[in-house]
Amino acid sequence: MKLIVAIIVWLSVLVALLWYSGSGQLSHFSPNNTVIESKELVDLVKSNHPVNKPILLHFFDQECRCNLVAEPHINSVKALAQKQQFTNVYIDINEHPKWKSRIPSTPAVLAINNNQLQYFGPYSTGPSCLPGEGLIEPYLTTPTTKPQILTDGFGCYCNTGA
Repeated sequence: MKLIVAIIVWLSVLVALLWYSGSGQLSHFSPNNTVIESKELVDLVKSNHPVNKPILLHFFDQECRCNLVAEPHINSVKALAQKQQFTNVYIDINEHPKWKSRIPSTPAVLAINNNQLQYFGPYSTGPSCLPGEGLIEPYLTTPTTKPQILTDGFGCYCNTGA
């Protein structure tokens, strides 16, 4: 019985610490209301990566602890993207100034399929970014002709200043 109580207490503390570590970074995905155009994003991707097949760009910042909080969700998105024949590309925005000037926050994700933007924005909203709470997944499984650019999310994000 003591072991069960100890495990419950340990799990409660762990969950509280994870929530606390993420809650310190709660912000709007695009606090400056950055206007991002679909064509601009596609052209920027095309300048560095072939888009003749589906591609999923994962934007991160090594200094952002929200990447750690979101890691299980990011890994599930990566697996789904591979299953759907997307190429996963990881971009540290601190190493790519042209992206840092356009991506308002990290972690962020951009999907292109059939040479068209499918989705750009956060993986999810809220403090935890857990698998199953995602915004990107439907755009990986069902191509759309109407790109979704989500900049009004609120959650665990590290703002880039864009």
